[in-house]
Amino acid sequence: MKELDQGTGDSTFFFALPDQARVEGGGNFANRQLHYLWFGASSEMILNTGIDLTRPIVSPSTVTIMALQVAMYMGFRQIYLLGCDHNQIVGLNKRKWFFSTEEFVRVTKRPLEWNYRHIEWF
Repeated sequence: MKELDQGTGDSTFFFALPDQARVEGGGNFANRQLHYLWFGASSEMILNTGIDLTRPIVSPSTVTIMALQVAMYMGFRQIYLLGCDHNQIVGLNKRKWFFSTEEFVRVTKRPLEWNYRHIEWF
């Protein structure tokens, strides 16, 4: 966090709400504009009420998904994604990672599984 704080000028940041203590610990980001997002909205919530950063939003699987929700909330109509790799939905039932499934399970102690719930919505 110290390196991120020191190397990003006067940038505004969006973080997950549970990370607040870690983000601000040690005096980091003292005079910065920080926003904390609350994740956990269901797809039904978003479809019914839209994206509203004052309420829960969809838990992102990547920072790209989080940034898209922020941009949509801010009213951007045209969003260009440059240098983003977001192809996990293309290879369903196939493991195309830069690490092995066995390594992931060993390190995280949890199975590597795609969440198939709401796949059509995504």
